[in-house]
Amino acid sequence: MTWRSWAPPIAIVALASQLILWDLGDGVLWQDEAQTALVSRTVLTHGVPMGHDGRNHFSQELGAEYGESGVWRWHTWLPFYLLAVFFGLLGESTAVARLPFALAGIGAVAATYGLGRALWPDRRDGLWAAAALATSVPFLILVRQCRWYSLAALFSALVLWGYWALAQRRRGGGAVFAAAAVLLFHTHYLYAAAALAAAFAHALYWHRDRLRPLLAWTGVALVFCAPWIVWLAGGMEYGRVYGDSAFALAPSWDRGVTFAAKLGRHVLPPALWIAAAVTAALAWRSGGRDRLLDPSIARPLSLLLLALAVPLTALALASPGPFFRYLAPLLPVVALLVGRILASVHPAVAAALLAFVVARSPFVDYLGELAGDFRGPVEGIVEYLNAHGDPDDLVAISYGDLPLKFYTPMRVMGGLTGEDLAPAADADWIILRRFVVARERDGRVRDQLEAFVDPARYRRIELPIPETRFENREEPRLHRFRSAREGEPVVLFERIREAP
Repeated sequence: MTWRSWAPPIAIVALASQLILWDLGDGVLWQDEAQTALVSRTVLTHGVPMGHDGRNHFSQELGAEYGESGVWRWHTWLPFYLLAVFFGLLGESTAVARLPFALAGIGAVAATYGLGRALWPDRRDGLWAAAALATSVPFLILVRQCRWYSLAALFSALVLWGYWALAQRRRGGGAVFAAAAVLLFHTHYLYAAAALAAAFAHALYWHRDRLRPLLAWTGVALVFCAPWIVWLAGGMEYGRVYGDSAFALAPSWDRGVTFAAKLGRHVLPPALWIAAAVTAALAWRSGGRDRLLDPSIARPLSLLLLALAVPLTALALASPGPFFRYLAPLLPVVALLVGRILASVHPAVAAALLAFVVARSPFVDYLGELAGDFRGPVEGIVEYLNAHGDPDDLVAISYGDLPLKFYTPMRVMGGLTGEDLAPAADADWIILRRFVVARERDGRVRDQLEAFVDPARYRRIELPIPETRFENREEPRLHRFRSAREGEPVVLFERIREAP
């Protein structure tokens, strides 16, 4: 390839880098992000991810993520070790906590372009796919999170890339496939299983002659995964927490419908489907039926559809809820489908379509968030505690405990840890969040802590910052692009200390 041919993908990756890395440290880590950061911190002191550090607990499932030993068993460990390396080299901060995942998000854009180039003869497919992903606000928000989402997106794309190269008898394809599968498993096991299932289903129909090398390279990957599968299966308590809804027909159907609706609402808008339908109809009418059904089109298209359908089915069956974040590994696949649609029309029409989709999305709001200074209730609480509390203080909070554990040196109780709250009866600080996330979890914690607040022993403090349900989470419907300006103030209760 010449420099001129490299310029467009480099420009797209550069755009993605700017949109992902800009002001990465703005806004404190919210509850889920702080959990990743806290567990990663324990790697530096214990050598393995732990669910507590001897002072604070990091559970959001009432302690189900780890056993009596404290070793983390809810997720596979690659994200924790990766972040621990960054903490060890660069120190701990909000920006550093998000940096490795942001870099993986940039890698996912590059991998999407590469996969598009491999799947289709027209290089425009990869360019349009990468451009669609780089300007997708839900994707940009997800990959700026201190969480596994961007790693899963990157490695899912690389698994497909490796499989396609293996199926096409290209050198190194099997090694890329196996390595990416191992990395995907150690990022999140569910998506690794789904990716392998999609690859085998595709090979059974299109590339039966490549089943033997596919099995061989899968075996290589299993060598590096099987011990962890056995270990996780022996201590994972997922069934105890979500057993009632997992694999049940009605809840699974509802989750599947909701996942599909969220994809359609946020990353596959009707304008693209209409463009695809019109293009296909015109091609069919003008005698292009054979071209539409040509294996050079059908083979890669069927791989993408399998790579979308199999994980969606797995998520519908096993996920605890239809949260958009679980769709992160599917976003490069969706972007490739968008790229195929855009590459099938005139470049000017494709550019207009993509511009229309971006304009209809909250892209301007996202740019405003990058340029602004986001401040949420937890950030206000952290600042106040660090300014007015002591490192040995005991803090009890109904929800939002994990960011406090990351940003303050204090002992923090409450949230969704499931720990005994009896010591909180004499806490130095009690924080009753105005909103309840889960009635049977933090709702009960709030009720118990509220009973400890004796006006004769605690003084009420109102912070000049509005209370919101979450600090700033990644769900498209709930994400805040600007700080809240109105609402009830954040309230803290400080124990009245005896005069020395």
